[in-house]
Amino acid sequence: MKKVLMVIILLIAVVLNAQQKENFFVMTKGDSVGIFLLEPPKTQEGFLVYRSGPLPSESEFKLISKEPVKAVIDPSEARMIVGDDWDVLEKATKTSDAFEILRKLRSSDLYGGLLSFLNLSVAKVTGRWFLDTTAQKGKEYDYKITVVDSRGKEKQSYNKKILLKEVFPAAPLKIKVEVGDEKIKLNWEYPKWSGNYDDIAVQFSVYRKSGDGRFEKVNKKLILRDDYNPPVFEDLFIENGLAYQYFITAVDPMGRESKHSEIVKAIPKDNVPPSIPQSLVTETGDKKINLNWAMSQELDGAGYNIYRSFGLDKPLLKLNKKIIPLEYPFYTDSTVKNGIQYFYSVSSLDKNGNESERCNSVAVIATDITKPDPPSNVTYKLEKRNLVLKWKPSKANDLAGYYIYRGESMEIQPRITHEPIKTFSYDDKGYKGKGLLPGKKFYFSISAVDSMNNESEKVSIIITVPDDEPPLPPSSITAENAEGKYVLVSCGKSISMDATSYCIYRNQVGQKPIKIKVLDSAPFQYVDTAVVKGKSYIYFATALDTVKNESEFTRGDTVIVRDNNPPPPISYIKASVNSKGVKIEWEKAFDFDLAGYNIYRSSVPTGIYEKLNSKLITEFYFEDISGTTTYYYKVVTVDTSGNESITDLYAQAE
Repeated sequence: MKKVLMVIILLIAVVLNAQQKENFFVMTKGDSVGIFLLEPPKTQEGFLVYRSGPLPSESEFKLISKEPVKAVIDPSEARMIVGDDWDVLEKATKTSDAFEILRKLRSSDLYGGLLSFLNLSVAKVTGRWFLDTTAQKGKEYDYKITVVDSRGKEKQSYNKKILLKEVFPAAPLKIKVEVGDEKIKLNWEYPKWSGNYDDIAVQFSVYRKSGDGRFEKVNKKLILRDDYNPPVFEDLFIENGLAYQYFITAVDPMGRESKHSEIVKAIPKDNVPPSIPQSLVTETGDKKINLNWAMSQELDGAGYNIYRSFGLDKPLLKLNKKIIPLEYPFYTDSTVKNGIQYFYSVSSLDKNGNESERCNSVAVIATDITKPDPPSNVTYKLEKRNLVLKWKPSKANDLAGYYIYRGESMEIQPRITHEPIKTFSYDDKGYKGKGLLPGKKFYFSISAVDSMNNESEKVSIIITVPDDEPPLPPSSITAENAEGKYVLVSCGKSISMDATSYCIYRNQVGQKPIKIKVLDSAPFQYVDTAVVKGKSYIYFATALDTVKNESEFTRGDTVIVRDNNPPPPISYIKASVNSKGVKIEWEKAFDFDLAGYNIYRSSVPTGIYEKLNSKLITEFYFEDISGTTTYYYKVVTVDTSGNESITDLYAQAE
């Protein structure tokens, strides 16, 4: 819209600047007279139109406007008057607010004056326009314009005599035609405005016909008169090969058209070459080169030509005898030799035979990219964690050797040979020659490599190294006596990652250990109730891995099974002197874990008693061969835990 306004300014500026000499001018069409005020009345003002004539018979002025002509202040009324051209006002004033549009039309010559001159409905809205339809063609009249205020009081008047005679715009001159692909471009000349109000053409109309049809107007948009830039029209809605005829007219604000210009003829044709092919890439092969490029998007595209040279400064020769079809943007050149550099370029062709420029040349050397045959019949031998791979060689003629890959999954296998090996076997002694890890599954792959470093498909094999390495023993083991009722065994975990279960061993002193329990995890605690009170035991533990390799024993822990509760005392004791010494007798005691009796002697009843027997007595009497009547005796019971009863009962030898 900015461009449209600039064109209007260039066209109309001289007219508006003529306000110093003219206050209004008239335009005639048939029996109608249009009056256009170059400067509209101010706000709340209007103008009255008077006419006298036909002259000289009618010399008195008569009012021909029923009421003062004023600017429209109601936006709804203004939109109704302007009609479909309202959107032009919105674009020109850069607002969709109707009140703001009216304000700009009333306050600015740029909007009100120029848009009014271009569109008479806008002139009516701005209060600049009056149309007299009662005059007679060929008669002379005197028109008077009187400006009045809001109360109808006259402020100033202007008058002008005119002869009611239609003056049509001059016809356009020197039409030039440019023919293109489905388009015809017209440009022409038109005289600059001379200051004469009879010359107020503001736009042009272009008419066209084809074959035996009629001339019809074809420009949908305004073609404005511009004293600084020659008018141009480009017709894009035509077909190649058809003959078209054109003429042009000039049009003034009243819609009066000039005589048509000369008639020019043109036949559009496609003389524009298609676009240059894009994204040319090459792929080298053994004595062949493949070319690929982006398919042409031209609507009239027909195909491609392929060119080749031996250097950038060497001539390009076309390779294809027939045009390469549009939908096949690729080509294989099988006439090349390996090791020689070639330069390729591609052009596009359309259905009219137009050929594009060739794309930038791409250099390529034909090389062997064919993969060799892989090795076959892969076998292996595993001894003491060292692996020996063997295979049958590849059938390739230019073989450079073989690559070996090893990993712990099929997807990830790093290459373990830096250079291709020449032999048909490979010894893998593992990391730092320590052998492959026991119990692990390894994935090996072998490929063949030729002299051009082309690598074959890989041949893979899966090898599981037997696990013959026992895990480390558990970290520790402890055994705790629980009041003679059971032994609580606690064991730590092995640090070996493959330890999956644990064994507990127990033995009595001087005997071989026996396995008493297997557990699935560690650390753990185990309650051993299969023990005998009063006995001493040693406990050990081992770890087992996934294939049941068993570790060494842990360091053993010894425990004595006993309780701390003394047994019940005897209830009767007697000491008698005889020929052998002193015989001590007592009544049998009863207890579930009674082991026997100990005999004690003292020289005073409350003195310190000394034990006489070296072994536990299981009878109910004892002979003291050194005893006399001067001694006192006590008998205490002993249980299997070695606990002695507490007693105050004693007997004096008699």
